[in-house]
Amino acid sequence: MSKSIEPQLCTIESYLKLDKESTFLIPEYQRPYVWEREQCEKLWQDINEQIDNENNSSYFFGTIIINCNNQNKELALIDGQQRTTTFILLLKALLLKINESISNSKEDQESESLLNGLKERRKTILSILYKAEAEDISLKPSEEKDRKIQEKQSIYKNQSNTDFFKDEIDNILKPTSFDEIKKIVYKKPKAKKEESKYSRYFINFKYFWEKAKDLEAPALNVFTKTLTNKCQLIQIKSWDFEQAVNMFNTLNGDGVPLRDSDIIFGKLYSKAQSQKQLDEFSNIWLSNKNKLSDLYKNGIFKFKSKYHLDENPDFDPVFTQYMYYLRAHEALRDNKETVDTSSPGLRTFFCNSNNKYIDEPIVFINKINTILDVWNRLSNFNILKVLLNFNSNLLYFIPSFFIEKLSIINNTNYENDSEIKLFLSQLLRLFALYEIDKRGGTYSSSIFRGFLFRKIIKFVNNKVSALDVCQEFDKQISSTWKIDEVKELIMYSDSDALVFLNEYLFAEETNYEFDISKPDIEHIMPKSGRNNNFIKKDANIAVNDNNVEFESYLNRIGNKILLELEINRSLGNSWFKSKLTGKVNDKKNLGYRGSIYPLARHLVKTFDPDQNPLWTKEQIDEYSKKAGERISKFIFNI
Repeated sequence: MSKSIEPQLCTIESYLKLDKESTFLIPEYQRPYVWEREQCEKLWQDINEQIDNENNSSYFFGTIIINCNNQNKELALIDGQQRTTTFILLLKALLLKINESISNSKEDQESESLLNGLKERRKTILSILYKAEAEDISLKPSEEKDRKIQEKQSIYKNQSNTDFFKDEIDNILKPTSFDEIKKIVYKKPKAKKEESKYSRYFINFKYFWEKAKDLEAPALNVFTKTLTNKCQLIQIKSWDFEQAVNMFNTLNGDGVPLRDSDIIFGKLYSKAQSQKQLDEFSNIWLSNKNKLSDLYKNGIFKFKSKYHLDENPDFDPVFTQYMYYLRAHEALRDNKETVDTSSPGLRTFFCNSNNKYIDEPIVFINKINTILDVWNRLSNFNILKVLLNFNSNLLYFIPSFFIEKLSIINNTNYENDSEIKLFLSQLLRLFALYEIDKRGGTYSSSIFRGFLFRKIIKFVNNKVSALDVCQEFDKQISSTWKIDEVKELIMYSDSDALVFLNEYLFAEETNYEFDISKPDIEHIMPKSGRNNNFIKKDANIAVNDNNVEFESYLNRIGNKILLELEINRSLGNSWFKSKLTGKVNDKKNLGYRGSIYPLARHLVKTFDPDQNPLWTKEQIDEYSKKAGERISKFIFNI
């Protein structure tokens, strides 16, 4: 029976020292190298702490998960890319310093033991990084002999399709001096600062090289020996890709998490390669990455972590949207009126249940390209920007309607934008209800996700008009909720998403055009400040109410508007009159008067600063009531 999994406790030396035929592989789907100085400092510090550790125990660097390919010749790093790469950079920096120390050492009896130790460290590193045989390694550094060793294939092969600097490890490993390395590594054009010129590989290597330069020969010998012999990790080899990924998801330590879309991309890439379509695939994929990066920058998709780099944007949401579209098509094909509303994981759907879609990589990524085109087309609509402040699950349903109609809505002569707004408004009505009244059911219930799944089955059918589908939204809403109850809930809601909706609807009703571009939420009656008691008094709120009444009015929808971040910060916790005029501590005029947002401008027109206007709890009641009426009429299509 073939092996399935092989865990092993290894020293850093035994982990990195591969046989002649084996290589560490960074797979196509892996991220770029992203460790920064902070992680390198921590690594250096950890090794020094291990040296100072008097109990002589080993230091543990976590778990590395490897998927073994090509008769065990390719050791694909599922979890451990960042650590393995950093160990290699550190060893190269130590090698340069060791070579220098050996060359400068006196060969006398007193220095013999230390010199032998440094020579042993040199052999160890050359055998790790270059698989050099002991008999090929000269006792003292030799430019000619070392270059022959170092120009051979290293232990590291980078096939990541998202790493712009995949050859940088070779640029660092092959030369025999720091100056030579610095000459040949990648330098970013037009970079002004020294550090910003280089890749993360060289920046981290340079950090280790500078730290190693400060070590005296005895400390250098001990540090290197501690790293290779006293630092350990658990290497888990797997011969089953899915098993390796599942282990990674469970044990993930210091590495950058793999996303489902990374795994799917790796399978698509391999399939395109086997079908001799790699050039076409790579060109389309590069276009997709650029489009998605722009959507993240424009706020259409939201960043979840610092690892959402421009060169590696998170495709999980887009792949999920494609999955919803495909499931709707399958239900339509099978004449089903509904579909199982539970959402399988992306890898489960594409790699297990429906790997037929992976078998056509060009079709797959072309459809992803279409979905991104849909988002680019819709991104100009203010109603979409409002919609994106509500539950993020709605993202998955939007493309399914427009994919089939993209050629129409992209036509520059097509004037029927009202159809686009009509559909987006239906989603906005439903998700506003979810925001207002979660008692109506969780998102997973039939009145939300179940209903929307049934609609996208109709959306992918070109014979069904948007108007027909929208009428079903009317029926769903009117049969599930009552307008008076919804109006009451809105009036007392503290939801910021509803503030966006209220602002948008007020602009629509007053025919005011504006662009919702990253606004801030402004509390007209401020949340806190040194004038708190005076503000309470102006608002007809008891000063010594223990903040109960104050808090109840503070976050009401009638007390919140949209405002530019710069204006909001300049106003701080000022009085209402000061906010209207913008005259705060004689600073520049950045009050409501200078805002592009309709409700702020409305307040300027309504309240005369010369009449010393006050913002009271009665006015918060009034504006909350108006918001309740405005939003509830929109939801019930009145």
